[in-house]
Amino acid sequence: MTDRSKDQDLIDELVAWMQAPDTTAVQTNGHARVQGPTVLSSVPTDEMVIQKCRGAENAAKFADLFDHGDVHAHHGGDNSAADLALLGIMSFYTQDKAQLERVHGSPSSYSPECVERPYEKSSGGGDPLL
Repeated sequence: MTDRSKDQDLIDELVAWMQAPDTTAVQTNGHARVQGPTVLSSVPTDEMVIQKCRGAENAAKFADLFDHGDVHAHHGGDNSAADLALLGIMSFYTQDKAQLERVHGSPSSYSPECVERPYEKSSGGGDPLL
């Protein structure tokens, strides 16, 4: 398989994911019903989430934070604010907490606080970001 066909396969997957109906939202809002057979919306892969972030309007900010860990360019050196901003960018494309943690902590993601993020330890038992 050539690089071009690999790229095309990724593009085709992204298009299919973006065009897939969100049957969960349709079924849970109480105002609409799914017509025909139920189609499960595909879950984006980690790579698909990263590619969507790279193609967004704020792609330069994403690259600064994700690829280079540059917390000074956008957040004045505040590591916590930079991590939150990076998670905010990624959460536009996936709301799966495990996936966000996996992508954010991936070797591709440079973060000075990657080893330990003290603000993620919550004594209240809930999500520390809420």
